[in-house]
Amino acid sequence: MEQPHKKYPHLLLWLLLAAIASTAVFRYITGASAFYLSYIYIPLQQVRQIVLYYCPISLGDLLYTAAGLYLLCKIVISLLLLTQRKWTLKATLSDTIQLLKSCAIIYLVFLWGWGANYYRQPLGEAMHLPQPHKFTVQELVDFNLFLAQKINEQSDQQRPLSFSQQRQLAASQFKATYPNVSPAVYFKPHYSLYSGMLMRLGIEGYFNPFTGEAQVSAKVPDFIMPYVLFHEMAHQCGVASEQDANFVAYILGVSHPEPSFKYAAYLSIFQYSWPRLLLKDSMAAKNIYATLHLKVTQHLDSLERLSRLYDNDAAQYSATAYDAYLKLQHQSNGLKSYGSAVYSAWLWEQERSRGNKCYPAIF
Repeated sequence: MEQPHKKYPHLLLWLLLAAIASTAVFRYITGASAFYLSYIYIPLQQVRQIVLYYCPISLGDLLYTAAGLYLLCKIVISLLLLTQRKWTLKATLSDTIQLLKSCAIIYLVFLWGWGANYYRQPLGEAMHLPQPHKFTVQELVDFNLFLAQKINEQSDQQRPLSFSQQRQLAASQFKATYPNVSPAVYFKPHYSLYSGMLMRLGIEGYFNPFTGEAQVSAKVPDFIMPYVLFHEMAHQCGVASEQDANFVAYILGVSHPEPSFKYAAYLSIFQYSWPRLLLKDSMAAKNIYATLHLKVTQHLDSLERLSRLYDNDAAQYSATAYDAYLKLQHQSNGLKSYGSAVYSAWLWEQERSRGNKCYPAIF
């Protein structure tokens, strides 16, 4: 039988050209990513919801499991061939070509299935917020004072909620904020089958670009889970940037009528904002921390213990790999982009204090 790489000798070239051309379209043609979001991504996500909505477990987890097992089998077979001296230059060339074809296909599926959203206009620009600049020390002090006050106010009413309740309340907030968008786009998140492993890798949740699912770790404390849910659901809605996903999670959280959601949003941004102040003015930072209620400091202590528990080499390697991935995906700040949402949140609160409450136009 004729080998696939001989039957289609130019397939690899066409796949590489398609990958380069697709990337160039979204990166350099104005409006391409907006067209993609409205006419390709959202309809595709609605189809995914029809197929996956009633699936009781994460299909994305199973997909990655199957891919991992396939790669493991290929590695074992290759090692066996090598030890038996059946590995030839011809076979190596053939396998290399197949590998490159597979990588090109996976990249194209990723790009057209969700990845093109990385080239969208930043939400801050779309909302006409002032151009970001470095925080002054006084701005950091003011924002941390504001966050501490809000956290304390909500802590008295913060209550444990089941995962089912949190999912339902998160979906209702999306629906109330964006009534013209089908809930099929942000269909219900699942607990990951690998919750423990995710936490060991320093991951609270993830979005699967191939299935459109949002997964969260069951190990995430319930008092912070609403923010994690909003973050992953923002990814489902085509918000690819980690900064913007955190920004959306903050706005939807603090705007939610449920105090537990407000608490999670304020506390999450405080975790990014307070360390910045600690570096700039440690005395002011410690004075603000001292104003937090006992319940709040207990929650922060539990998050710190959780972080130390899963602080290992695997988490460091995972962070390094994901930082490189984000930089390849048009996010020059890499992992630091998560914390960049602090300034967007501060600007948004400034606008809200003037009576200009607005929501990101994520669709």
